Amino acid sequence: MARIKEIVLVDKSLNKHGEIKGKNKKETKMLRKSCVHHKYNKKGNIRSVTFPVNNPDTEFMERYGESKFFVCRRCGKMIRLHTYNKKEVKEILAPVYDCLETEKFIAAATNAGQGVVSYLVGTQIQLDKLPKVAGKLDKIASKKSKLASKKKSRDQYKSSQYGSWSRK
Repeated sequence: MARIKEIVLVDKSLNKHGEIKGKNKKETKMLRKSCVHHKYNKKGNIRSVTFPVNNPDTEFMERYGESKFFVCRRCGKMIRLHTYNKKEVKEILAPVYDCLETEKFIAAATNAGQGVVSYLVGTQIQLDKLPKVAGKLDKIASKKSKLASKKKSRDQYKSSQYGSWSRK
């Protein structure tokens, strides 16, 4: 099984208290942004490094309403446990696309350089792929939850009374 390089990179940069520390502030900031909130255990399986939050900040409550929240033990980010479908992602990205179009126009008009323009174009190309990826992840998550609920309901009917030896 191939290892996810971001998880390995963050694992290597932990200090003895389990906090992300880089060589300098810039590297630490980059490592915190690349945290995927999981780790590899001794057997090589991926495990979450988050814990549930009962009372999230009022800012999160106002923005997202009643929802399940988790906090990463490594980077400290608060994560909302909710998958987005294609339509929701497109609605969220609409203002970002407007901003990118404006910035591309200004960068070309002010002759900001090839690097800036190609960065903005590349960002827009990557963001165009996000709704499709989010849709696929939403389908995968719904299938996993259906399988888990099916397994839970199947385990509910197991009994030691049927088909097993019992003592009297």
